[in-house]
Amino acid sequence: MSGSGNDYDQDVEPIIVNNNTSYICSDINDNDDVDYECPYTCVGLSDCTSCGCAIPYSTTGPWGKTMDVIMCLLPIIFLVVATIPPCGLKPLSTTKSLPISALLMYLVRLMYLGSDPLLVSGSVVKGIHEAITPLTIMAGAIMLFETMETTRCLPYMMREMKALTGGHHVAELSIIYSFAMMVEGASGFGTPVALGAPMLISLGHPKFESVVVLLLFNTFATVFGAVGTPIWYGFGSLGLSQEDFVEIGFYSAVALVVCAYLLLPLIFATIVQQKK
Repeated sequence: MSGSGNDYDQDVEPIIVNNNTSYICSDINDNDDVDYECPYTCVGLSDCTSCGCAIPYSTTGPWGKTMDVIMCLLPIIFLVVATIPPCGLKPLSTTKSLPISALLMYLVRLMYLGSDPLLVSGSVVKGIHEAITPLTIMAGAIMLFETMETTRCLPYMMREMKALTGGHHVAELSIIYSFAMMVEGASGFGTPVALGAPMLISLGHPKFESVVVLLLFNTFATVFGAVGTPIWYGFGSLGLSQEDFVEIGFYSAVALVVCAYLLLPLIFATIVQQKK
C-alpha cells in the first residue's frame, strides 16, 4: 500500500503491529496521531490509501545498479529482437512476443528484484483492468477501418475528392489533413495513417512521403485524439482537478497551433515538390 504518492525512506524503522507485516507510516494528514492499525482495518482502496502507510521493500537487485538496468531492459530488448530479428531470421508474432516479454518482466520483478509476490500480482491485475479503457477505444478504431474496407468507402471518397479538388495538390492535402484530424478524434491509435496514406498514394503522391506526411499530420491531433484519451486517461491517475485539465488542454492547443503554422507549409511544400 502506498500513501498518496509519498516517498518513504527505506532506512526508517517500520512499525510492526500484532506481529503482522511491517509498514512504514507517515503523518500525511498533518495530525498528531498516526493510526498504525489503519492498514489492517481499512476497507476499500480510498480508505487504505488515506492511511499513509507503505510496505518497505528493496527496489534493487543483488548484482548492483548496472545489472538492475540491464535486467529491467531485458524484456524490451527481447521484444525488439523478436519482432525485428537480425540476419534474416523469421520474426515472432506480437501475439507471442508481447506475452513473453510481459512474463519476463514479471519474473525479473519476482526473482531478481525480490518484490513482494502479492504486490506484483496485484499490479498485473490492476494493469489488465486499466488496459480495458484504451482497448475498447482501439476496438472502435479497428471497427472503423474494417467497415470502410468492407463497404469500399475509400474508393468512393477518392472519386469524390478528385472531383472536388480538380487535381490541386494543396487542396488534396488539406482535405486529407482534415479527414485525418476527424478520424484521430473519433478513434485514434494509428487509424488516420492507415486510412489517409492509401488515399494520398492513390492520388499519385510517393509512397514513402505519403506515410511520413500522414504521421506528421497525426501528430497535431494526438493530444486530443482517441476521444481525448491522452488527456483524461493519461493524466487521470495524478488526481488533477477539472481546472488543471482545462489548463493542460489550453497550453497544448497553443503549442500545436504554433507548430502547425511552422510545419504545415513545410510539409505541403515537401510532398508537392516530390510529386513534381
